[in-house]
Amino acid sequence: MRLYFASLRLCARNIFFPEYKTASKIVLSFLTIILFFHAISLNNCFAEEKIELVLVDTLHGLPSDLGQFGPVTALVFDPDGSLYALEETGRRIIHVSNDGRYLAQAGGFGFGEGAFHKPADITMVGFEIWVSDVLGGRIVRFDRYFAPLGIFGKTLNEDDYLPFDRPVSVAHSLSGDIIVIESDRNEALLIDDEGRLIDRFAEYGESEFGLISPSRAEISSSGIIAIADEGRGAVLLFDRFGSPRGIRPYPLPDKGPLGITWQDNNLWMCGVEGVAVFTPDNKSKVWSKETFPAPVLDIAAQGDRLAVAIGNSVKIYRVVTNDH
Repeated sequence: MRLYFASLRLCARNIFFPEYKTASKIVLSFLTIILFFHAISLNNCFAEEKIELVLVDTLHGLPSDLGQFGPVTALVFDPDGSLYALEETGRRIIHVSNDGRYLAQAGGFGFGEGAFHKPADITMVGFEIWVSDVLGGRIVRFDRYFAPLGIFGKTLNEDDYLPFDRPVSVAHSLSGDIIVIESDRNEALLIDDEGRLIDRFAEYGESEFGLISPSRAEISSSGIIAIADEGRGAVLLFDRFGSPRGIRPYPLPDKGPLGITWQDNNLWMCGVEGVAVFTPDNKSKVWSKETFPAPVLDIAAQGDRLAVAIGNSVKIYRVVTNDH
């Protein structure tokens, strides 16, 4: 910062004191400009945030007498800080307390209420749990204690069919918006809390913001919709009305992002090769296989906590942010 003000003083002296010879003034002006922009660059550098991950816990899921566990494919935090994890082998939801204790499980293979064909994603709608059953073609709903609340989409009664073929992801915002990612038609559906279709956007082939191979959607506290698209190798950003807001390229060397989450205005993404974060000023940082040796299938944030689904376990990190 002192360098910044020194360059300003030098610039003012050069302008307001005409006794310098012309040639000297030209050289001095040139050096002043270089010094000024260098000072701005240094100032920006020191203003950047430094983000670090500190491991605080590792969750291994079920007690040994409740069967095989893993891999974990999706995560969401409850408003009270506990964690729900989808695990692939038993097609179950596992509920873990905020201090890492196993609490309960629900699900299992099936097509009735409270069961899944292939669960793909999980979100909280208030204190309700919504799970996208990608092969079942439906959204399955529970209360926070796993009592079934009903199904949106294909049910045993064909008259109840709603416009889901393969819902690979479901996301909910603080303002009540609900987004379902339809992987069969590669589009985003905006629905209400009774499962009725309101609008659709990001349809396949729709310029650079059309979906190719979407895997996950998340909505920020400010209403920005992020959609991870492995086929594009990027995360596409939209406002709450479906208008494009930008693209964040996936900075890891594998094909594309599998999971995403918002932490304040920081956008986290994960995949086979590790974890990355984009800050609001579009700067990124990567944690690769040295930190995450197995594929990371999903990621979830709440406050300064970051849950990372890696193999058959979930690692809980504290996100430490320091201003330089």
